[in-house]
Amino acid sequence: MYSESDENEIVIYQSVFRKDTNETYLIRVFVNQIKSPDLAITAYRTSKVQKYWKDEIEPA
Repeated sequence: MYSESDENEIVIYQSVFRKDTNETYLIRVFVNQIKSPDLAITAYRTSKVQKYWKDEIEPA
């Protein structure tokens, strides 16, 4: 799992996963950590892993 924040209230958590078909996806969740409890703003799955993931991904 990877998270990023630019010192504001919204933090992005993301994780790479592979389906049984060897397709690689990225799950991204935007969380407002100022709220109590933390509030998930949005979550989505994307196949554009290289666009958002900053570390290298092992090939499927």
